[in-house]
Amino acid sequence: MKNKKENKGFFKKLFNDYKVVVSSEDTFEEKFAFKASKINVFVLMLVYSVILISFTISVVFFTQLRELVPGYSSSDLLSRAIYLTQKTDSLERQIELNNKFYKSISMNPIMVKKELPGYLSDRLQEALWREALHIVNEGYATTKDLDRAIEDGPGLRWSLMGTFLTFHLAGGKAGMKHMLEQFGPALKLPWTKLKAPKLSKKLSSRVIIGTRNQAKGKSVEKLSKIRDEYLVKLQKLRKKYEDKIRK
Repeated sequence: MKNKKENKGFFKKLFNDYKVVVSSEDTFEEKFAFKASKINVFVLMLVYSVILISFTISVVFFTQLRELVPGYSSSDLLSRAIYLTQKTDSLERQIELNNKFYKSISMNPIMVKKELPGYLSDRLQEALWREALHIVNEGYATTKDLDRAIEDGPGLRWSLMGTFLTFHLAGGKAGMKHMLEQFGPALKLPWTKLKAPKLSKKLSSRVIIGTRNQAKGKSVEKLSKIRDEYLVKLQKLRKKYEDKIRK
């Protein structure tokens, strides 16, 4: 019974009027006064809060400020993202179709990991070409000498293994790791007109891991036997055609 009376008294007090007076601090003269109840103050604060929140939401979401909200995407950005995704999928499908076509005509396309001017084979040929021009220009050898050096030297191996796997075998049982340790310092020697990159740990690791993957678990000894067998047969095959070119 007592609690009910207290509750009624509480709600009744909410509607009681109170006089709020603003007076001068020095003379205590009344400057301004008004009457208000607790419920009026509560309602006023509630209305003010609703207006403030509504205004803030309107400013943020109906102006360009909305694009500053984390996780929010404008319709333009969303449309752009969808368009780029579709275009990427289309390009990937086209690349796949191109790869199948080239392989069907006995070609082996290579996908570079990032944008690079020129074809990979062209860049390698260009490096060899420039060095050859320096040698001829400075009178060390003739064009015929240089062509023979490639035809009877690394060219035979390159048609089967390429540069990296060839040097992997040059490292003996330890492969490319020993090759880099033994001959890496020679990159600083003036053997060519091209400046070699710094043989960093990152570069060494890429080369060692790359050639190890190329070997596909085969030992250097086994790869060497395959290479030698290939070279013997290649020399016999080439003999049939080289006279037509050299004579």
